[in-house]
Amino acid sequence: MNPNSKDRLINSLAGGFLIPAAYFVALVILARLSPSLGYRTAVWLAAPVAWPSYLCEYLFAAPDYDSEPDTFIILPVAEILLLVLAANFVLYSLLTYAVIRWRQRIPRLR
Repeated sequence: MNPNSKDRLINSLAGGFLIPAAYFVALVILARLSPSLGYRTAVWLAAPVAWPSYLCEYLFAAPDYDSEPDTFIILPVAEILLLVLAANFVLYSLLTYAVIRWRQRIPRLR
């Protein structure tokens, strides 16, 4: 493994952890500074880090036709949390690796 690929791998793993963590911290700060933030706005702003849980709700929805149409199967919180963390790590690691690889392939103008 040449040094460039080793650096890309290390940086992509760091990006897979730091990007979602920084975004989550920014959301928490925004929620503290703006308590009047609406529910729908909060859901849209949380989408880049909460997308795996939204996907689980969509895939594992169990409509109960006798009651409200928004009834879902309740999944264990620990499993959902692990799924969200792992999926965000994998997604943002791959995106970081792709961006670093793309930036290294662009010819530099001097």
